[in-house]
Amino acid sequence: MRRRFSAQQRLAILEMRRDGAKISDLCLQYGFSKQTYYRWRSRYGWMLEPYATTENILEDEKRSLQKFIDIQGVDTKALMATLR
Repeated sequence: MRRRFSAQQRLAILEMRRDGAKISDLCLQYGFSKQTYYRWRSRYGWMLEPYATTENILEDEKRSLQKFIDIQGVDTKALMATLR
């Protein structure tokens, strides 16, 4: 019998493992294979990181784009200076 788990259920199971539960115990309790657990971990494991909040991800992206813009601005100013 194939059972489907929602993304929230998968994350809850991954959190149980992070909190110390054995993989084999989780597999028996919820009825999935170890291979399924490792697949879930590869797909959803990053969501368990406290760093992975949307706000932090967006802030990092903003910082990297700002650095890129600053570098481009410096390059433009240097080109303008050499043309004068």
